[in-house]
Amino acid sequence: MLNPIGLSVVKLAIIKGNKLQVEQLDILDETLVLDSKPYVTALDHQLGSRIGSFERIKGEVSGKLSDYPFT
Repeated sequence: MLNPIGLSVVKLAIIKGNKLQVEQLDILDETLVLDSKPYVTALDHQLGSRIGSFERIKGEVSGKLSDYPFT
């Protein structure tokens, strides 16, 4: 089963009324954004955080494609 909810850190570019325009978003076109919150370095940045088992293969993933078939 796939989890349809993801998490992204984005750059807020423009606010027009009740619409936000963001940049550097890593989701597919037409994907809904459910919630937005400010990024607060003192709270969101975790010093000493680790990437777990990804650490050993992080150099191998550049240019790789997903096995998930987007339809």
